[in-house]
Amino acid sequence: MRASPKPDQDEQTLYRPGEDGRLAVTDAGSANGTWIGDDPGPITPGRTIPLADGDRIHVDSFTRITVRRLG
Repeated sequence: MRASPKPDQDEQTLYRPGEDGRLAVTDAGSANGTWIGDDPGPITPGRTIPLADGDRIHVDSFTRITVRRLG
C-alpha cells in the first residue's frame, strides 16, 4: 500500500480525494483483496471507499491499518 495524492496502478492506494482532507482507499485488483472494518467481503477492485476516523483497513492476512485523524 502506498500513500498518494491520487490512485494509480498499485495494488492498494491510500489517498486524499477531496478538499475535506478525508482519506480514501482503492484496491486496484490485489491478489488477496482489501477489506474495510468487519465487512464480510473485500471491496470491489477499482472502487474508491472514503474512510473515517477509526476505520480499519485489512490488506492481507496479517496487515491491519487503523485510520486516525490527528488534530
